[in-house]
Amino acid sequence: MSIPLPERIEARKCLVLSVRPLSLVLDVEKPPNVPEKLVPLMSRLRELIDGGETIGIEHLIKFANIEVGEGESDRAVACYRKAAQKAEESHDDRLVAIALSNMGVVLLKQKQYNLALRMLQQSVSHATKSQEHAVRAEALFHMAVVFKHLEQSMMARQTFEQALELAEQDNQLDLVARCLQ
Repeated sequence: MSIPLPERIEARKCLVLSVRPLSLVLDVEKPPNVPEKLVPLMSRLRELIDGGETIGIEHLIKFANIEVGEGESDRAVACYRKAAQKAEESHDDRLVAIALSNMGVVLLKQKQYNLALRMLQQSVSHATKSQEHAVRAEALFHMAVVFKHLEQSMMARQTFEQALELAEQDNQLDLVARCLQ
């Protein structure tokens, strides 16, 4: 489907305006929502993304975070997957790690534990390569939660301890608290 140029420009504005201030790492407790004034443009933006419009990796990740906030988990997973593939092609381990970690969190919320575990393990690997300790610690934490759901208590404990150690080193006090819980 071809979208007329003025609508494409408006949809791109929506993307830039709605995602610029957002974090790349998904906050599962408070996922972002679309600002109310931009709601009418969301369908156009979705059409652009579904139509293969070239959109930056960070914007795709942030848009996926918004989709989580809007309750569109399946669309979010698709955006994270696309962002991870683009980041992999660009050899950007940092963005691959972030996209896969966020995807793992969403899959965990959907109770797709085995798939979530795979995404989180890959995220840890890419975060290690790029020396992104904060992303690695967050992915390890969510891996531990998956192990807990899979009733693998020994693995859960070891993984919580790894996440805790990294969080303490990186002074991520909120993650330290969650690990200790």
